[in-house]
Order: sequence, then structure tokens, then C-alpha cells
Amino acid sequence: MNKYIRKGIFAAFVGGALMSCQDFLEKEPPSYLTPEGYYTSDDQVQAVVNKLYTDILPSHNGFYGIFQWDQNTDNQASIGADGKYAEGQWKVGMDNGEWSWGSIRETNYQIAAVEDGISKGRIGGSQKNINQYLGELYFLRAYKYFDLLQK
Repeated sequence: MNKYIRKGIFAAFVGGALMSCQDFLEKEPPSYLTPEGYYTSDDQVQAVVNKLYTDILPSHNGFYGIFQWDQNTDNQASIGADGKYAEGQWKVGMDNGEWSWGSIRETNYQIAAVEDGISKGRIGGSQKNINQYLGELYFLRAYKYFDLLQK
């Protein structure tokens, strides 16, 4: 076969292969969830709220659970003395390591996405349940703001 014919066939094959990929390249990646594709039922809103509960609210894990916060106060004594009282100085870190705005940002994003879905009528299911979950999102945001205020 002539080398020009081989090059022409190769160029036509490559050109055809690249043209067929155009639809594939314009698809949304299946690993990303978008509000337009996700918030379609009240069950999906409930799943988001349940995830935020585990991220924001304190857990009962560990030896003392949430009551560990009460150690070394007048409500609960621990086994050993707290270092801030034993050393005579109460040292506070300068990096604000306990401050994190990530969960508030996440909650604000979810509230905006749910409200947008409600206003456009995209979220199906019980309106009572959707309003309940939206109220829980507002509660979780308020709880996190209160937690930051305490810190």
C-alpha cells in the first residue's frame, strides 16, 4: 500500500475517533453530585441532614463521651488534676486550632441548595418532611455558631 494512503486512512481514523468523544467530554463526571442532579426527593435531603448531624453534633464515643467536657469542673472530677490549674497558668494557644468554619460553610451551602430546589419545585416528596429537614439544617448551623461563640 502506498504510504500516503496509509497516512490518509490513519488520519481519518484518528479524526473519527476524536469526533466521537465530543459527547463524552461534555458529560458531568459521575463521581460528582450536583444540586441539580441530587436534590430530587425528600429522602436525599434527609440523607444530607443525617450526615451533617454526625459532623456537627458532639459524639458519645470514648470513655467519657460528651461528659468529658465537664471534667475538672465543679460538676465532675477526673482521675488526675488539670494542668492549667496545677501549673498556675492557663495557657491558650495562638493558632485557634478549635475554630473551623468548614461545617458552617457546608451547612450554608446545603441550605441554599435545598431552598433553591424548593423554589424551583425540583424536590419531590412530602413538603412537611422537606420543611422539617430545612429547619434541622437551620438548627445545625445555629448550633455550630453557638459552639464557635463558646470557643
